[in-house]
Amino acid sequence: LGLELAKRYPDRWAGFLPLLESALAGADQAYLGRVLEVCASLEAAGQKHPAVDFVKACAMMGLRRHIDASALFLRLHQDPAAAALARETLVAIAGAQPGSGIIQMAVAEMAQRDNQPALMASSLLAAARADQSLLPQVSNKLQDLLKLTPDNLDLQLLQMELLFQQNFLEKALAQASQIVARWPGAEGAKAHLRLGQVFVEKGELTKAAASLLKSVELDPALAQPAAEACRKLLDIDATSLAGRYAMARIGITLRSYDEAVADLMAVAARDPRWAEKVLPDLRQVITLDPANVKALLAEAKIDIMLGRNDDAVTALSSALDISPAANEQIAGVYKQLLERNPGQPRVKLALAKAYVARGATAPAVKLVEEAIAADDSLAEPAIRLLRLAQDKDPADASSRYLLARLHAARGAYDQSILLLREVLSLRPGEIAYIRLRAHETPEHIVCRSLLEHEQRFPRNSL
Repeated sequence: LGLELAKRYPDRWAGFLPLLESALAGADQAYLGRVLEVCASLEAAGQKHPAVDFVKACAMMGLRRHIDASALFLRLHQDPAAAALARETLVAIAGAQPGSGIIQMAVAEMAQRDNQPALMASSLLAAARADQSLLPQVSNKLQDLLKLTPDNLDLQLLQMELLFQQNFLEKALAQASQIVARWPGAEGAKAHLRLGQVFVEKGELTKAAASLLKSVELDPALAQPAAEACRKLLDIDATSLAGRYAMARIGITLRSYDEAVADLMAVAARDPRWAEKVLPDLRQVITLDPANVKALLAEAKIDIMLGRNDDAVTALSSALDISPAANEQIAGVYKQLLERNPGQPRVKLALAKAYVARGATAPAVKLVEEAIAADDSLAEPAIRLLRLAQDKDPADASSRYLLARLHAARGAYDQSILLLREVLSLRPGEIAYIRLRAHETPEHIVCRSLLEHEQRFPRNSL
């Protein structure tokens, strides 16, 4: 019908063309083709008008004739009466079809005419991403734009992106260096990222690690691409300490805590001089993830390397409280600490706690006795630990006997007698020498019993 009307009444197109245009959205290829025929018929009849060109351009877009349609929209944009509608429509089409570099370039051209640098920049970047063959055109357009607004950071970043995408590494490196020198704060974070990526490509791995880490410090949102570049760096050289450390720090930002801890420990193990540097990072992981046993164990190992034994014991004690399942690992670190420092009563008491937690009462009691023999100020925590040992192993006599001795030494004779009675009931054959007489004073009974035991039986005979 539209085609027939166009042929018979071409001068009355205003009455039917808008109806045809309103049905373009979602129309099939056949309908779009017939609309183009209507427009061609009107033009042949001398009815040249921006409205006809507009409908024609929209139909061409529907048929994916992007080059012809974009050229027509650009021509409409030069008409003051149609410019705003042409720009608005093409921007909407570009948003719906981001994969068309031709459309994005047409929007950039309109934005340049209208002095809209932000729109021009975003359109140029979209065009470059959509179609690599357009990079030379995009670069030329960008040079024109930079002449007008040399202080525009977005444009500087865009130029850097284009150079990198075209594999002009030296030029991209120079551009990124200029940006970070001029914008050293968070606004220049993307330039640090690109510096790192370029350095990776050039094989300058230490510089790459520093730049990648800096980009994430300035803008945590860049952690993912920075991590990908770091992995590429480590694929090139898995022994790079700077790369491994950067990967760990970026991993913390990504909340990949276990992987970050492993990387930090790998750095310190390879070069102990890094131990002091990685310790604050391990503590940051513990702050962010207090239940991370791997981080606590790692901190303890680093503390041992640095000779900070009390800090190591604190970290290991926290790890044991959080995860009894890690008992063997924790005990292993305690043993490592004792190998380095054999005369550490607090460490012995801490190792005894680990033994008690897994029901190994006999070695625990031995360590407790050694600890309080070396430092009697540990009597109070030793008593608490021995009570815990009793709860863990109700049939154990050695913990009760040592606890009885400690209570007697502190003048708590009633408690000591009760414990000695329990020992007698548990091990009557071995300690029948203990005589409990009701008419004797508690002090007399305890002192005599303990003295007899020390004289007749070797220490730790229980």
